[in-house]
Amino acid sequence: MREASRTSKPRQPTGRPARLSREAILGSALDMLRESGGQDLSIRQLAQRLATVPGNLYTYFPNKEALLDALAEYALQSLEITADTSLPWDAQITEWMNAFRNTLQQRPELMLLLGLAGTSPSTLARIGRIARLIENAGLDYASAVLHAQGLLWTVMSYTLFEMQASDVKVVKRLQQAAAHEKQSTHEKNSDVLQHLAVENLQPLWETTLRRNLDGIRLQARAT
Repeated sequence: MREASRTSKPRQPTGRPARLSREAILGSALDMLRESGGQDLSIRQLAQRLATVPGNLYTYFPNKEALLDALAEYALQSLEITADTSLPWDAQITEWMNAFRNTLQQRPELMLLLGLAGTSPSTLARIGRIARLIENAGLDYASAVLHAQGLLWTVMSYTLFEMQASDVKVVKRLQQAAAHEKQSTHEKNSDVLQHLAVENLQPLWETTLRRNLDGIRLQARAT
């Protein structure tokens, strides 16, 4: 009697799940950072979002630090901001700083990634381009690189401050403090309060921008 033929089950694929990819992981991670306002990223929550287990993510990225490094590079590639090269060096830097600030305001999730990408190839390339512009002011390249790095962090730190200071609760407390000071019999700080940036932080940003560029010009004239 001939043995009944056995129906073999199709072999299950091993290794990385087919629907996972490096791009899918990075895209979902960036979405999570965007939704959380740039807060820290959880591998476990990222795996849940991708309907997989954390171990599968580690086949693409050996640890969380490697994921964040790759994510920083991935995000920075989409943050390419160019200026009008026909403008003078300081006008190009002003245009770049304003555009950079606007982008960070719209995409706060990039704040964490930029902090992690301080020496990434994309960050270094941006610093190099800004430094070459600053050289046109008359500074040597070493000084220009330091100023370029400072400008990058100035935009980041100011935008972070701006996000926090624009919180409704913070603005309300500042307004209440100003109102209380005006009603005070001493009014010792009223002259400061009337010029303080509270609801509109644009004048403070413009002052910050001018101060940085004036510092570069002063150093260039002193050399």
